[in-house]
Amino acid sequence: MQAFRATNVDEAVTNIAPYLDDTMSEANGVIYFDGWGGLGASAVLESIAEHPPPSLRNKLGNIIHIDCSKWKNRRTLQRTIVHALKLPQHAMDIFDRQDEDDDFGGVAEGWRDEIREVGRVIHQALQGFTFTVVFHNGSNRIIDLNDYGIPGPVADGWSDVVNKVLWTFQEYWDKILLEEARGIAGYMNKQSVTPELAAACCRYLLSLNSSSGGTIDFNWVTHASNYLIPNNTMHGRLLMPCRKRYAHEGNSDYEVIFPYFVDRKRWIVATTNSCEEIVSAINPETTSVFLSWKYVSLKALPSTIFQISEQLHVLKLCSCPFRFSSPPFLHCQRLRFLGLDSCKNHICLTDWELTLSPNITNKMATNIREINIKKGGIWNKKLGWTWRHLRNIRKLRVIAPTYPWETESMDDFTDLVKLELLDLSENSTMQIMPSLSGANPDGCIGLEHVGTKTLPPSLETFSFDAREQHYGTEARISHISMFCCKILVNFIVWGSPKP
Repeated sequence: MQAFRATNVDEAVTNIAPYLDDTMSEANGVIYFDGWGGLGASAVLESIAEHPPPSLRNKLGNIIHIDCSKWKNRRTLQRTIVHALKLPQHAMDIFDRQDEDDDFGGVAEGWRDEIREVGRVIHQALQGFTFTVVFHNGSNRIIDLNDYGIPGPVADGWSDVVNKVLWTFQEYWDKILLEEARGIAGYMNKQSVTPELAAACCRYLLSLNSSSGGTIDFNWVTHASNYLIPNNTMHGRLLMPCRKRYAHEGNSDYEVIFPYFVDRKRWIVATTNSCEEIVSAINPETTSVFLSWKYVSLKALPSTIFQISEQLHVLKLCSCPFRFSSPPFLHCQRLRFLGLDSCKNHICLTDWELTLSPNITNKMATNIREINIKKGGIWNKKLGWTWRHLRNIRKLRVIAPTYPWETESMDDFTDLVKLELLDLSENSTMQIMPSLSGANPDGCIGLEHVGTKTLPPSLETFSFDAREQHYGTEARISHISMFCCKILVNFIVWGSPKP
């Protein structure tokens, strides 16, 4: 493998040019370019294909630019080659006939291979010509283009398979990332999506990839695009293509790379026991905080710790001690995601006595979209703040609560008309099942009846786990009816009581 130093796309093209110019060495018949640890490779290849340097314009011959970075199957690659060569329509007709046969035969899209008859047409079209293939390989394996009809490296061959991430030099990543972001912005084809904006979204996702484990859980990098706003101008639709572009780069082997993408003013990911360290990191521009306490501490997070962070949208606290009567998110009016895992009130897990002013309550209730709580509680009938105020919430998880839930009705949920997901796993004292389009009552051993009044026709998945060995008490359930669930796909029940 040959390595060279380049700080931008133009320098990379200049360094690659001699290898393309070398027609004497058989080893340079097929060249693989990895980019800057996998990043920026597509931008370099596109530059060579669309704007080759003057020294190569007369030597490269016909440039066949094949972009299959969005991989579908081998046949789609061959179809792309036919388009690039502008071959006669009869070649496309062969594809259409074979696709019809495969549709009828039930051949899955991913298993549709190249067609030998089309390969002959491609091979004949390239006979007698000098050409260079610039190939963006989106698959997870090396591709031999000769299988598709393209002659081997007797002519100048060009192949690229980006499946590794390697490190170069920190100070050059921003320039390279911007080049890559131009391709994403072009893909979006929206005037409001600039390369700078796309680059910022990429940095956000790459920085989150550098910190996993307990602080960032449930595949946050994928999850973020649902509603995350890194700053006021970014939106989830832009995060989606960025996520797809870097989905393969979440490998822990490469975690040393990604911390250099962190915008430490806006995105804070920390495992610590020092309040002073966190306070010094918080600033008005902070939009996301993922904080985990290293070990048990009697020192609580100050209720005003995030007071200056008016742009805070995402907050995840893991094993963090704070006063439940004055939680640290008390002033986070723009919060969209709140995650709390095993947070303690002076060592003891207990219910929160959440006292918020009506103004703050209304703003929080309007903006928040998801709440995930594990080993805690967040309801109290004595207070004015209840679930019914969160009318814009989409996802609510209350898992293994430490406060008993023995209500005779679930009126708190009746106004949550936008709720898409309710997870009440391990709520062992629950007696009434809420009426929702989807629910997971695993561990709700206090339930006695689940029937048509609680399970609507839109339900697709039902899971009920009340195994005595898991929860120490025999389930009370005596009746489960799926009569109205006409589109039910998955039905799982564990731990039904003995007859």
